[in-house]
Order: sequence, then structure tokens, then C-alpha cells
Amino acid sequence: MNPLMMAQLVSFISWCASVGGMLVSIPQIVRIVQNTSAHGISSFAVVLNMLSNVASSSYNIRMNTTFAAWGEAPAQAISALFILLLKRKYDGERYATHAIVITGGACALLMLTSVVPTNLLVSLPPFFGGLSVIPQILAIRRQGGIGNLAFEPVLFGTIGYATRLVTTLYLVPARSALIAAAALFALNASLLAQMCVLQIRNKKKGRYSK
Repeated sequence: MNPLMMAQLVSFISWCASVGGMLVSIPQIVRIVQNTSAHGISSFAVVLNMLSNVASSSYNIRMNTTFAAWGEAPAQAISALFILLLKRKYDGERYATHAIVITGGACALLMLTSVVPTNLLVSLPPFFGGLSVIPQILAIRRQGGIGNLAFEPVLFGTIGYATRLVTTLYLVPARSALIAAAALFALNASLLAQMCVLQIRNKKKGRYSK
């Protein structure tokens, strides 16, 4: 393919990933509000996801990376904060209040890009992002169900991470960012697979119990 056409295609895909990433949390927020509960959603996972996206935004601002390569990060960080507030409101979860305060302080530190070294800052998004999936996987396993965790954000998030893996290869010079994108895709794919298997198993149980 012509290099110019390839660059335009990658740019288009990257912008699609950014816009999609900005909207991906909406079904989760709507589900929480409709059910007046955020049961099944790990607060720890939400906090780590927020830190990951704030660190990603901070790093890309510092490196002056094209916005198309990371535009979803600030939107997802704000969505994560909103989910914590909803958990506090509907579930009365005291941990959510503490998490908001602690995470707010950590986010402020990360945004002060002159304080955090660049080589540390670039490693934080994959670290926090990768860890954020683990508490959710463990919560689902412990509960034996997904609760009010919406399927759509996980599905589209996994697709988004796959897309971001491709665009990172072309738009972000740091190889560590590519490794991070691959790790995030793999972990989110694992969460998606867990949810699918659990849903299929529960449907079979319901069918056999009739």
C-alpha cells in the first residue's frame, strides 16, 4: 500500500479508536443508574483504570504525541471517577470515598509531569492498566457472576485495545508503549472470555433447571 495511504488509514483508525474509547463507558454508567447499583464492579479495578488513563494522558502530553493516539484516555479517566461516585451513592461503599480522595491526589501528582520522570511515566499506564483487570477477574470469580458489570464496555474495550495495538505500532515511537498495548489487549481479552464462559454456563444451568 502507498505509504501516504497507509498513514491516512492509520490516522483514521486511530481517531475511530479515540472516539470509541470516549463512548465505551456509557453503557456501564447507564446500567448502574438503571439498576441503582454498581454491585459486581471492583472499586479497586476502577481506581487502577483511572490511574492508568491519567498516566497515559500525562505521558502523551509531555511527549507531544498526536491526540488521535491517546484521545480516549482522559474521557475514560473521567468515566472511572463517575463510576466511583455512583458506587458511593448507590452502594454506600465507604472505600469508594477513600479511593476518590487518594486517586485524586495521585492523579494530580501524575499530571505534574515535571515531577515524575519520563521513563517512569511511560511504564505506569501498562502497569496500572494491566493490574486493573485482575481485581475484576477475581471479583467475578468470587461472586460467581458479573453482577451489574456491563458486557458492552468490555467487548468494545477489547476491540479498542486491539485497534490501539495497531495504531501504537505506527504512531508512538516508544517500544515499551507497544508492549503495554499488547499486554492490555491480552488482559482485557481474558476478562471478556471469562464473562462469555460464565454467561454461557449460567444459560445452560437455567435451561437444564426448567
